[in-house]
Amino acid sequence: MAEIVSFGTMPDGTEVHKITLANDALSASFLTFGATLQSVHLNDDGQNLTLGFDDLGSYLAPGNMVGCVIGPVANRIGGARAMFDGKELKFDPSSGGNTLHSGPDGWHNRVWDIVDSTERCVTFMLKDPDGLGGFPGNKTVTATYAIAGNRIELAIVVTSDARTPVAVTHHGYWNLTGAPTIDDHSLEVRADQYLTSENSLPTGIAEVAGTEFDFRTPRLIGDTSVDNNFCLSQQTSPLREVAVLRGGDKALHLWSTDVGLQVYDGISLNVDGPMPRAALALEPQRWPDALNNSDYPSITLEANGVTTQVMRWQFEKISSGN
Repeated sequence: MAEIVSFGTMPDGTEVHKITLANDALSASFLTFGATLQSVHLNDDGQNLTLGFDDLGSYLAPGNMVGCVIGPVANRIGGARAMFDGKELKFDPSSGGNTLHSGPDGWHNRVWDIVDSTERCVTFMLKDPDGLGGFPGNKTVTATYAIAGNRIELAIVVTSDARTPVAVTHHGYWNLTGAPTIDDHSLEVRADQYLTSENSLPTGIAEVAGTEFDFRTPRLIGDTSVDNNFCLSQQTSPLREVAVLRGGDKALHLWSTDVGLQVYDGISLNVDGPMPRAALALEPQRWPDALNNSDYPSITLEANGVTTQVMRWQFEKISSGN
């Protein structure tokens, strides 16, 4: 069986647990707080490849949405409101008058239950009541992490008893070298278009060609400033590779079924002091502010329907010649 230990106690007295999965290639630890991926270690390497904290207090600090599952709606909702089924929904403003990652009652800020676990797999579950944060429908969400060989796979499944917007993501940050910043990493993103933005809200669809956001072939991140959604497709797809992050002697291959990928350079990371660009966020998602942009892929989940998002992180040791 997987190892499950206490990780601390929430202000309301709820205990948070840590569970560790391991095989011959890697080990990974997860928290019931936010269904969080806390650490990833390749077995021949002592470095944690994902940004994570050793104490619960750091996860509870404002703005530290690290390694967690985000929902019901990830990214921003402009003006913290939107028309849905002919009614105006009002959400909790949490970022400059907009709603970011569903506000303070979002799934990242809740303690999930462990409903199943083995040495290679763990399933977290959360019940999300009608109206919490402004989102309709009684929702049930499961997040299942499984390890196999040199990869970790995550399947997020959401059901609701009423029509409701659902657009989930995993907010993982990655640094493959342990350097102070990710500027020495190279990035490849398989997207021809991206969303332009102003004040963190999308303003339109543009071609990546000729811009600093053209990562269709691998290139050094350097000092590129990025916090944008890359448009992978108009519809969800079978699981396919959407991005590759390379640093030092390692590569991370990201696979996703979803239509977008938010890439964020971590410029505002702050843990016991500023740590700008200490890790790169790669967030498979629906396009941001889709509720206020009818030409974006829909994020509506029908009553009694099911939506599933799958992503995979596959790790590779590479030689200097690759």
